[in-house]
Amino acid sequence: KNVKTFTVPASVNIINENAFKNCNSLEAIEIKEGVETIGSFAFQRCSKLSEIILPSTLKEMGLTVFDGCSALISLTCKREVPPTYYSPLSDKDPLGKNLSDNFKIYVPSGSVSKYQDDKFWGQYKDKIEAIQE
Repeated sequence: KNVKTFTVPASVNIINENAFKNCNSLEAIEIKEGVETIGSFAFQRCSKLSEIILPSTLKEMGLTVFDGCSALISLTCKREVPPTYYSPLSDKDPLGKNLSDNFKIYVPSGSVSKYQDDKFWGQYKDKIEAIQE
């Protein structure tokens, strides 16, 4: 419960719904290559989570994965093609509500326009920047 950083190992393919929900001490998470799906609300209300790195293997994300992550300022997505978003409810606020005003999404340099033009990721068009390597 008092873990500040966590690494999801490559042996994991799916992060289930609500997996880290309310982990208030969690500040940073790295998801290793191999994870393909992140379930809805997986990091909901992780109020100290400020940085997350998503692998290039990530194919889809569920509803408001980062809802209430008010400290989140850096979301790095290594996938060249934007992961799809599945939600039976709404396309509004797909990553979640109450994100930091300073929140940025970092993507591969050749993929910025793909993310900006995507129905889901494009809602954050002004927050998408190239990964600085």
